[in-house]
This record gives sequence, C-alpha cells and structure tokens, in this order.
Amino acid sequence: MADMNTVTCDCGTEVDLLINSQCPNCGNFDLPPEGSQPVADTPAAGPRGLVVTVRGGRFTVGEDETVGLGRSADYPHAGYFADCDNVSRVHAVLRYSGGAAFVTDTGSANGTYIDDERLIANVERPIIHGQRLRLAADVTIQLEFPSTRSNPPRDAYTRIDPR
Repeated sequence: MADMNTVTCDCGTEVDLLINSQCPNCGNFDLPPEGSQPVADTPAAGPRGLVVTVRGGRFTVGEDETVGLGRSADYPHAGYFADCDNVSRVHAVLRYSGGAAFVTDTGSANGTYIDDERLIANVERPIIHGQRLRLAADVTIQLEFPSTRSNPPRDAYTRIDPR
C-alpha cells in the first residue's frame, strides 16, 4: 500500500508532506500534489545510500556524496538545525563512500561526538552501524546504512556540495 502523504520531488527525494512543506534535499517548494506520486511500499522501494534522521526529518546521503551539517544557509539541510543554537553554522561534514560513513568536525564550538567521544577538529573519523553520532550536547543524528534496511536500493539522490 502506498503512503498517500509522501511525494517524490523532481530531484528524486521522497518528501513526507506531513513533516515538510518543501524538499529537504533541494529546497524545492513546488512539490507534486499530495497523492499524485506516492512512493510504493514494495520490496523495490527504499533509497540508496545512507539515510540520515535528525530532529524528525530524514534525508539521504548518496554514494560518494558529502553534506555539511549545521545552520549555514549554504547547507541544503540547514533547516533541521535552525532552532539549535548550540549547533554551529558550519558544524561538521558527513561523507558516504564505499558503503562507509565518515564524519569530520569542522571546528565547531560545541563539538561533534561519536559514542560520547568528542572528535578532534578537522580529522575525519569513520562511523559504523550502531555507533551514535551527536552534534553539541543534544542533537542526535541517526544513520541507517543500506545493509541494515530490509528494502533494496531504489534511486540515488542528487549530489550536494556542502560549501
């Protein structure tokens, strides 16, 4: 059964209209009408890449893609952090390559943590399934690797230059 609240943006991102009024990946406000392009709930559905959940929203980091995490207006996902005063504008960078995820703190004021260990600024660290990623004191980021999802890949998302 298809989720009638989910539409597919022109960039390929699945958008839940109950959560977002615009595409969290590309910022597009001109989304298809609700129910016009439902995402099928079939074994073939499911995004490729690393699914990132933060503060109730989700986006996907595709293979060989790097995204900036923070409040900077230059970051496509900045809206997830807009109300987080303890998250720096340019807080961290998340990279997904070869089925592995990597995170780099970019010199943030309040730190980036893997399993409560503060990362050294500007040193990329791998993060694996089961580890906890956190920005500052209280912004938890959940990562869902493709190998941990029951559904096989569907479509890759648009590349984002975090700069």
